Amino acid sequence: MTPRAWHLALGAAALLCGMEGYARSLGPTPPGFGECYYLRGKTVELRYLTDTGTGYKALPDADAATFRALSDPARPGWNLWSCALDPVWAVDRARVYYREQSVPDADPASFEVVWGHYARDGKHVFYKHQRVPGADPQTLRMLPRDWAVDRSRAYFRGRPIASIADPASLDVLDPPFVRDRKHVYLNQTPLPDVDPASFERVPVKGEPPWRLYRDSRRGYYIDLERARFSPQDAVHAVDADPRTFAELGELYYTRDATQVFFKGQRLEGAQADTFRVLKRGRPWTHWGSDGRHVYYGGTRLDGADAAAFQVLGRYYARDSRAVYYLGQVVEGADPQTFRIEIASERRGQDAGARYEGAVRVRP
Repeated sequence: MTPRAWHLALGAAALLCGMEGYARSLGPTPPGFGECYYLRGKTVELRYLTDTGTGYKALPDADAATFRALSDPARPGWNLWSCALDPVWAVDRARVYYREQSVPDADPASFEVVWGHYARDGKHVFYKHQRVPGADPQTLRMLPRDWAVDRSRAYFRGRPIASIADPASLDVLDPPFVRDRKHVYLNQTPLPDVDPASFERVPVKGEPPWRLYRDSRRGYYIDLERARFSPQDAVHAVDADPRTFAELGELYYTRDATQVFFKGQRLEGAQADTFRVLKRGRPWTHWGSDGRHVYYGGTRLDGADAAAFQVLGRYYARDSRAVYYLGQVVEGADPQTFRIEIASERRGQDAGARYEGAVRVRP
């Protein structure tokens, strides 16, 4: 054994002995403590897994004699990470606990876990260790993905969501959408002119950073990255036949039986049955062609030779007559000798000059 291996083995053995000694100091776990709580002397402790091993947090005010766990994350696939990440509730004769934190204003005699991070007593609703202001414990109803409603409001992760018009009819769709009988909501923002009754997701391949939806009147292209910051700007209404609305396998391009669209804009003259995205192995390019015309995004490149058109990268392309950058002609560039630089797809060169974007920078 090498000296390095010997020292590593000694260190591992010392760590194991230390953990075993600490575990022995905890003593037997009283009935009702569950998998996440332990008793060391007279102190109740929450145990959980960290990046460096098992951690313990004391509940100094907990009464060990009356302490009991109300929810326990133990289940198939359970481990000590669950004690740090999943909802863990407990009570004693005087207090309620969420993990190792005491829950203010909670009555242990009437306290009950509703589901997950939500709980209630006779007067209040709680999300984790905090009281949910204004929530009615008598009419609280749980919905999927951390949503809840009572007789007057909707709540997401314990926060009242004032934008929900009709909490009684709230329906949780796939994130980040919900709907009620009046509106469809994206990240709690109501979307105008969307029919909630017929709103549904259109299947696409894989898990791209966008989604397609439709209602009885049109299709919708949803940019999920933009939706995090500006929900209204993330929705592109597509004036397509909703029955045949579908993806074209690339960012922003969609189609129906007869039309092609980019960000909701109809591509003039494009044939849906022959249109394809040109990408040469690059993801999320905006080059496309139907065999007769070439397009960059929503712009048709009039004069481009569709038969000879070749995508060089995400930004550059060429045909037999010209080089193109983001859909515009690179003046003076020789398509026969032009190539892009490996280090940056925004730079290129031909036999006589270098280019940054569409600009000739030096011979």
